[in-house]
Parts: sequence; C-alpha cells; structure tokens
Amino acid sequence: MKTSVLPMCLVLSLFSVALQVHAAGGHHAVDDAALLDVGKCKVESWVERETGGTRALQHAGAGCRLGPVEVGLNLDKDKQSTSDAATSFGPQVKWALPLNDVLSIGAVASAKFSSQAPRYASSTLVLPLTWRVTDTLSAHVNWGRNFLRGGVGQPRGGVSLEWLPISDLSLVAERFREAANNSTRLGARYALTSDVKLDISRASSLHAGGVSWLTASVIWEFDR
Repeated sequence: MKTSVLPMCLVLSLFSVALQVHAAGGHHAVDDAALLDVGKCKVESWVERETGGTRALQHAGAGCRLGPVEVGLNLDKDKQSTSDAATSFGPQVKWALPLNDVLSIGAVASAKFSSQAPRYASSTLVLPLTWRVTDTLSAHVNWGRNFLRGGVGQPRGGVSLEWLPISDLSLVAERFREAANNSTRLGARYALTSDVKLDISRASSLHAGGVSWLTASVIWEFDR
C-alpha cells in the first residue's frame, strides 16, 4: 500500500462522514452497476440527521477493487436519541458487468453485525442496473431484499436519475423502498478534484406523518 493507508485508517477510526465515486451509490439508496477502476481504493463517510428529530447516523467505509469485484467494510453509529446509540459493522462485495456501451448489470451483497450480542443483525442482496440514456443523463434501477435476523425479510429497491449539467456537478433524484418505507431523495454532487467529491441531499418519507432527513458526505479515491 502507498502512503494513502494512514488517512484511510484515520477516517475509519473517527467515524467521520460517503459518496460513491460512480454515478450513484454512497449514501444514496439506489446503487449503480459500476465498480472502482482496477488498482483503485476509496474511503467514504457521511453524516445523516433527521430534521426536527433526534435520530442521527454516522458512517465510515473503505473499499478496494480486487479483480472482478469491489470489496469493502462499513462502520455505522446510529443514534436514535440523546441516550440511545448503536454501533454496527459489516463487509460488502460488489460485482458489475457492462452488457454494451449503455447498459450494465451488477450484484451487491452485504452483511451487518452489531457490536453487542446478538452479533448478526441482517444481510442484503441488491441487483442494480444502469442505463446511460445520454452522455449527461443516467438511470439506475435496483431490485433487492433485506434478510433480517430471525428469518424475516423485507423487499427493497428503487429508481434514480442523474443529470450532469456541467462536468463537475451532478444532480440526483430517486424514489426508493427501504426498511418497509417508501421515500424520495433529491441531491447534488460536486467534484472538488478528480479524487475528492462532496455530496448533499434531502430525503423524505412518503408515509403520512413521515420524517425527512439531511445527509452530507465525502469520498476520496486513491491508487493502491
């Protein structure tokens, strides 16, 4: 590894705040069918806060491209109230394959473990599809399922559109189902450099009396 290893470890240890390098992903619910370039790694983190409420989430993650897949590790601190916080962690593996110049498919598998017993909490399988409609517009579709401890399962998925009005800025709109809730999100993503990107979004539940939340994230990509 190069000198980039030290900053990666610092990000993980601080629970700092992530943005997927590709069109979708990161803190967005709808993932894309794309991988890091060969020889690349990333660190990503985000902070999420419920508007008008007490819930807050801090996430840190790291991943590398290893052959035909992208392998990562995620770490989360979920705070439901001022006195109630839970820490979880888990691995993630992502595979993607371009079918032609405009269509790609993939698969993302992940697991979640609690820092307290019982350790195993859930696992997730998502199948993403990405369609590059034009040079500046992409569509992403996800189908998947959450497998909760005890055998209970929940469907998840969604659709998103990303538009690049200029080379360093993209706008994202998505509708998704996650944790038995239907929600929408609008976000903007800006490239500070070719390796560092910032992301901010606002999501809202579609259920009556549902909550909304704000998310800010950053990602750094580097050579192994």
